[in-house]
Amino acid sequence: MIIFWIMRTSKGPIDHRTRALLWLVMALVVIGNLAGHLMVVEHSKWALAFTWSFAFTQLIILWVIARNF
Repeated sequence: MIIFWIMRTSKGPIDHRTRALLWLVMALVVIGNLAGHLMVVEHSKWALAFTWSFAFTQLIILWVIARNF
């Protein structure tokens, strides 16, 4: 949702490379969240650490993208 908001409110036109990068980031976020969910379902001892570290990484990526637009 945040990436779609960034794309809609950006100051200028978004070129095809930036659009591809945003789609790649969204795909990685979905895959990472799915992996975290599967680890929690399997009762892995690393599930909580993975989930928190991936959530922190997502926030950093979104902050960098939002700052550059």
